[in-house]
Amino acid sequence: MADWFDKFLRSVWTIRSFIFIFIAFLAPIGFLLNGSLESRCAYVMVSMAILWLTEALPITVTAMMPMFLLPLLTVQPGKVVCGNYFNDASMLFLGGLLVGVAMEEVNIHRRIAMGITMSLGARANTLMLGLMLPTWFLSMWISNTAATAMMLPILSAVSEQTAAHMSEKENKRISKGLALSVAYAANVGGIATLTGTPPNLVLHGQADKRYQAFGAADSGITYANWMGFAFPLSLVMLFLTWFWLQIVFLRCGCFKSVNEGRKQAIRSAVHQEYKKLGAIKFGEVVVMVLFVILTMLWIFRDLPDIGGWGSGFLDTDGKSMVRDSTAVMLIATLMFVLPSEMPSVFCWDRYPVVQVAQEEPVRSNYKPILTWKVAEKKVAWGVLVLIGGGFALGDACTAITVGIHPLYLMISTALACSFAFMLPVATPPNAIVFSTGYVTIPDMALTGLVMNALAVLVLTGAINTWGTAIFDLRTTPDIFINSTIASSCSGMQTNHLMNRTLTNLTSNA
Repeated sequence: MADWFDKFLRSVWTIRSFIFIFIAFLAPIGFLLNGSLESRCAYVMVSMAILWLTEALPITVTAMMPMFLLPLLTVQPGKVVCGNYFNDASMLFLGGLLVGVAMEEVNIHRRIAMGITMSLGARANTLMLGLMLPTWFLSMWISNTAATAMMLPILSAVSEQTAAHMSEKENKRISKGLALSVAYAANVGGIATLTGTPPNLVLHGQADKRYQAFGAADSGITYANWMGFAFPLSLVMLFLTWFWLQIVFLRCGCFKSVNEGRKQAIRSAVHQEYKKLGAIKFGEVVVMVLFVILTMLWIFRDLPDIGGWGSGFLDTDGKSMVRDSTAVMLIATLMFVLPSEMPSVFCWDRYPVVQVAQEEPVRSNYKPILTWKVAEKKVAWGVLVLIGGGFALGDACTAITVGIHPLYLMISTALACSFAFMLPVATPPNAIVFSTGYVTIPDMALTGLVMNALAVLVLTGAINTWGTAIFDLRTTPDIFINSTIASSCSGMQTNHLMNRTLTNLTSNA
């Protein structure tokens, strides 16, 4: 009997994906029985939420479901749904990914990381900060996953060197703190820029779409004002994270003087990693120059109350035709053009052409910084579909205004999605450091619980202080003041939805 039951459980576990898919479509069936437009849209959202939570299907596959569910349930036409998957925000994210891949190709991200780590000394607390700072900075520009994975060899080397100069218990505790510091730094660093993490891109795309539906040019969120708000928030969270991890894992050790042997061992480990990079290469210089140019283009495209270079490209209505995606796609394209090494041509021909009898002379090699094969392999294409699924769902849903500036809740929600510190499955950086074996789930859960609470408090303070000033959140835009419906399903009559909502409110009064 026991063997039969055990076999039954194994069989159920084997087909668990089918069971979860069945539950995902059956559990919210009550929404379909209601028959209203809003209920049909809610059915799609709940079904997808269950599939995302259970991972019965790959998350990217689940994100493609609106393309057939929304048309089949007569929520939106297929043409409208598919049009939401690739837009200005998607291209902004794609360009950011390509620039990040270019940085990885020339290894400049590792040079930056190693340089910062070498300069901050060998004390436990400064060493932790040395791991956090480059991870935090690089996660603004490359994917959080890549920024975390890049630091793992450095983390492992440091942990191995410290093991020889302290007790096993103390080294285990410090290694846990160092591992979590890398993951948490990547999580908080990504929020600082619009391209740093997918939730920011979803916010940007959805906010622009909502504003444009009411006749505005866009939501007013630019790379410059977003960094003005999110960068200080990210910086505050970085140092709060550092202080909290010191309390939990370093305790009084951060005030102790460092053993000279341990100091030399750590320096040696970090220096050996740095030596592997060799001298600064031509490709690194090119990528760094392009990166600086891109940052300047983003910041000075449209400065509040001043304008910027975007004002030089206006349409017939006097609105700028360039966006942040324009700048990043220009720079990303140049990555496929400019060489990774100084070509041996013309006056740069440093090497003589060698010609063997009866053979063609050796020609100068030209290799661009990025090739399409590399882009195909390293760009997270699935994330673009995942973001598109969010855009499609957001466009299909109907929201009722509550007398609050729409960006107030949208910004808070988007940033809260990045403050996930408790579980390995919450974010890729958490999963990566968990895979090292230094950290257990209880370690991450207990430490992350306090981090989540701190993040919510800091976010609440930020959005109600400098966030309110930057985005003028105290004043609801005129386009929303006299509107009951903040958004509607494309292809449906907005007036019908408004009248029905007003009728329901009247009948319930």
